[in-house]
Amino acid sequence: MVTDTMAVQRPEGLIGIHTDMPQVVPPLVTRPADMAREETRGADHRSEFREPASP
Repeated sequence: MVTDTMAVQRPEGLIGIHTDMPQVVPPLVTRPADMAREETRGADHRSEFREPASP
């Protein structure tokens, strides 16, 4: 919502809007056996964002 509003308002000096929302990517229900090493690393990295932060 914030990024949409900023885009519509087009404030002076705004060059671009970076959005990085891993929460919009659904979790892997099952991990395929033939998943490439790079894909596995990406899935593991993405899952870090889904886990609650430690106190």
